Amino acid sequence: MLTGAVFLDLSKAFDTVDHGLLLEKLKQIGACDNVVGWFRSYLNNRFQLIAVGDVQSPLRPIQVGVPQGSILGPLFFLVYINDPPTCLKHCEVGLYADDTVIYFSSLCVTEIEHFMNEDLSKLSSWFSTNRLTLNISKSKFILIGSPHKI
Repeated sequence: MLTGAVFLDLSKAFDTVDHGLLLEKLKQIGACDNVVGWFRSYLNNRFQLIAVGDVQSPLRPIQVGVPQGSILGPLFFLVYINDPPTCLKHCEVGLYADDTVIYFSSLCVTEIEHFMNEDLSKLSSWFSTNRLTLNISKSKFILIGSPHKI
């Protein structure tokens, strides 16, 4: 038996979480309007500026990203990224924070390649829809096992 696995790396995953999409996903998993409203108020009215020496940029509203170093930040990200398994038809998926692995097992390398590429295409579309960027240079494929009996 062979298993193909692709370890996917997202670029600046926590910084690109879209607040509107996150709030919709909270509704989809059953959060009531009061809870979604509380999270909306937590995410809204956040600003950033850049300071170099004595010069500062104007304050700009932050409309994407989860607050870094907060207790809720990782939870928000998990809610945000928890639905890619629904777009996969053949592969299994493992999620841990911003690390994702998809894998498929078969006796045939060609079958592994075909089904993994099909699901990778779907996952790529899911990433795009959810405004997440795959870091191709840090994403890796591995084939585990031996195609021949020992």
